Amino acid sequence: LRKANTTFVNLRAALEDVDQLVRESKPNTKELDTFFARLRPLVAEARPTVRNLRKLVRSPGKNNDLIELTSKLPRLERLTSTTFPRAIRTFDRSQQFVDTLRSYTPDLVGALTKLGQAASSYDANGHYARVQPIFSPFTFNESNNTLSRKPDAQRLDEFQLHQTRRCPGGSVQAPPDGSAPFVVDGCNPASNPDSDTSD
Repeated sequence: LRKANTTFVNLRAALEDVDQLVRESKPNTKELDTFFARLRPLVAEARPTVRNLRKLVRSPGKNNDLIELTSKLPRLERLTSTTFPRAIRTFDRSQQFVDTLRSYTPDLVGALTKLGQAASSYDANGHYARVQPIFSPFTFNESNNTLSRKPDAQRLDEFQLHQTRRCPGGSVQAPPDGSAPFVVDGCNPASNPDSDTSD
């Protein structure tokens, strides 16, 4: 009887603690019905995801789940311990070239696009391009409206040769908004069709 009374007293204290828990929980659980109502569609939509995730973690057969993949990671680490450092060194050494190529990509694509437009004309034989090299073998004398022959060494004086350090977008006249040329390391902003600078 004494043991039963002790159990009864402890149960009464537990009920008092539960009452306090309920009182403290009421203000914080007012929005739970709305939360669970909104959560129900999510749980319904998540069933296929959870099912697929379970299959991804563990599936019957060999070499088809994450558990078996994890067991093979030490072997993969041994194989990549020498390959990955070499690949990283290669990427580090080529980063400068990749950055330069990335900067000049619009120029390269633009050149290919315009080349395709130049050969867009076609006839019965297919596409053709009209190419006409223009040189300046003569000089015009405005005083008497005559042409005089240039020496052979001066025929290319008006051409800009050895333009190897133009900035991206510097092969054409600069646009009014100043968006080109785009200055990158190693290029010469002064090298453009509006100037006679050569490198």
